[in-house]
Amino acid sequence: MRKKLLTLLLAWAVSMTALWAQTRQITGLVTDGKEPVIGSSVQVKGSSNGTATDVKGFWR
Repeated sequence: MRKKLLTLLLAWAVSMTALWAQTRQITGLVTDGKEPVIGSSVQVKGSSNGTATDVKGFWR
């Protein structure tokens, strides 16, 4: 009984972590050292997920 409860608790914790990770939003700013870079591509390393910076150099 105790082993089943521990297994259930572990499965719940892992599933909640996976759900939380998928809803995180990251943002950033691309500059050339002084000025924002407009239309620069930003891509998640190792995936096809990406976006481009706006006119102020920001992305999300």
